[in-house]
Amino acid sequence: MNIVLIAISSLMLALSEALVPGPLFTITISESAKRGFIAGPLLILDHGLLELSLVLLILLGVTPYLTADKTKAVISLTGGIILLVMDCLGVADKAASLAG
Repeated sequence: MNIVLIAISSLMLALSEALVPGPLFTITISESAKRGFIAGPLLILDHGLLELSLVLLILLGVTPYLTADKTKAVISLTGGIILLVMDCLGVADKAASLAG
């Protein structure tokens, strides 16, 4: 593959991620209001460690296990349960704030 094409693709991906607010942006704003300047570097460090661990796992050969059907099912089910719990907690929090 052409190195220029790779560079352009990488730039476009990075720009699309930087321009669209996501969960990391949201938590950065929230934590900055609470903790001040230190929240930004801490979140960058945390995100970097997560990315590094994923790259290391891929390099160590974990990819075949992550692409197995059982693994996908467990990850999907776990994610779905977490989303449902977060939704229930959000509804309960909103109900509590409306109640007084």
